[in-house]
Amino acid sequence: MSQTKYYLSDFSSKTTIIRRHHPLNGQELEMLSVGKTMVVVRLRDGSSMKILRRWTDVDGVTCTELAGNSVLSLRGLRDLLSLFMALRERTCRQATIAGEMIATAQSNVEAGDDDQAETVGVPRARVS
Repeated sequence: MSQTKYYLSDFSSKTTIIRRHHPLNGQELEMLSVGKTMVVVRLRDGSSMKILRRWTDVDGVTCTELAGNSVLSLRGLRDLLSLFMALRERTCRQATIAGEMIATAQSNVEAGDDDQAETVGVPRARVS
């Protein structure tokens, strides 16, 4: 007998799909087999389907996510969009500044500035 094999004798013969956005959410289905990570259930049309164990109530869990509906208001959506735009602008500014620093350093090196070259704001002594 395998030590990792699961048997239906420890479980009910039915399970409910608890994954919120799964098309079968809330439906109670007959279990055909139970594995460590997967459960095989019989669908209403008689066919069988594998589903992740954590998406069912096999282990007594009745909800895999926050309870209730997560609805975002129009104001909340606007705030989220504003935050996204601010983060994107900040990232673009930082990339522009970094690009300018690299371009300046490259032009200094190309111009033959032998005393000292600077790359991305980090001074580097000339090696003779």
